[in-house]
Amino acid sequence: MASRVWPRRRHQAGTSYTAAGSSVRSSSTVPAGRAAAARASRIVKGHPEGFHEGFANLYSDAAEAIAGRRAGVAPDPLALHFPTADDGYRGVAFVEATIASSEAGGAWTPVG
Repeated sequence: MASRVWPRRRHQAGTSYTAAGSSVRSSSTVPAGRAAAARASRIVKGHPEGFHEGFANLYSDAAEAIAGRRAGVAPDPLALHFPTADDGYRGVAFVEATIASSEAGGAWTPVG
């Protein structure tokens, strides 16, 4: 197992955790071979708390990458799946293209 720079409780896929930290096994499990999904899953699928957990995963993964770079230690490769500045740039370019398309009466508009 790779050494972890950012301290995070290792949760088991398909297991829900109460506020007190005790685990409750659910019938919903992550398929085998889905390491990234298993790493990010803390609650059962479809649970409304998943929206907030998604942001928690982004923040903790970004923090792990930053801490790893500062410490000169490679972070867990599964922690490197978060948006970058380039992703943000492409998102803004997409929004600008949709606005330009709308202003042109729905004409096809290239992105970028």
